[in-house]
Amino acid sequence: MAGNGVILSTRYEYQPEAILGKGAFGQVFLASVIKPRGPITGSEVELEPGTKVAIKMVPYDTATMSEKEQSRASNEVRVMRRLNHPNVVRHFDSAIWQKHLYIVMEYIDGHDLSTILETKRRAHEVIPEDQIWRWLVQICLALHNMHSRNILHRDLKPANIMVTKAGDIKVANMGLGRILKQETMARTQCGTPLYQAPEIISGQAYDSKVDVWAIGACLYEMCFLRAPFVPRNNTQMALYRQILDKDIRFPRHITHVSEGLKNLITSMLTKAPDRRPRLDDVFQYPMMKRYLVALTPPKDQSAV
Repeated sequence: MAGNGVILSTRYEYQPEAILGKGAFGQVFLASVIKPRGPITGSEVELEPGTKVAIKMVPYDTATMSEKEQSRASNEVRVMRRLNHPNVVRHFDSAIWQKHLYIVMEYIDGHDLSTILETKRRAHEVIPEDQIWRWLVQICLALHNMHSRNILHRDLKPANIMVTKAGDIKVANMGLGRILKQETMARTQCGTPLYQAPEIISGQAYDSKVDVWAIGACLYEMCFLRAPFVPRNNTQMALYRQILDKDIRFPRHITHVSEGLKNLITSMLTKAPDRRPRLDDVFQYPMMKRYLVALTPPKDQSAV
């Protein structure tokens, strides 16, 4: 930051207003646009003065970081620049300045899905199935858009799914996103254990179906307010054994979830990736078609 607290990039000046979050990655600020620092080209998003943005500040020191570490730190920018979808948090600007990488993105005035689920758990409330279907379609549309550009998210979980005050989904946090070359597969072990697909855990090559598994795990949690696999001794090794070996089960005492939704969860959490559906297949489920028509503008429906 500049001495007066202003964040500078090659395109805009930003005024930080509050810290939205801290973590091992760095900090995220709520900020507002002060003014442009130069002309905005036709391919760039023009931000009006006063526009609220979120700015992620990540340590980035070329003098002490290896090329691999620099590449990992800037990966989120590379991924976000390739995406432009209403259900994905949008990238606006980025800059490397004073040993930090600043990533300027769309500010979401709402809550992450993890917070919403925890609130429901504490209140002993459930999420209506109609709401679950609406969120699911939007999550799938976001990931389908990524997959169509050969991008894997690889860390989809409730904490990385934002829900706006209007109830719309915004998929966030592309830090572990991976851009694949056509017809290639990834091997890197990454992601959050509760939502990792079996093929990642076992060290196999994998593709976009790992994101389908993660959506299925999030869907299970939206329905039952708990993760699909929760070992009694709460160790990562026990969790991995359950994911690899244990069949999915549904709580018997919960009756508000339809058989159609349970069947979709079971399909998305199929352990063998060659038998797990792709998102194109998921969109063919009758209820998915129904909500897709209700939520998607006619000109966009052909995209799926």
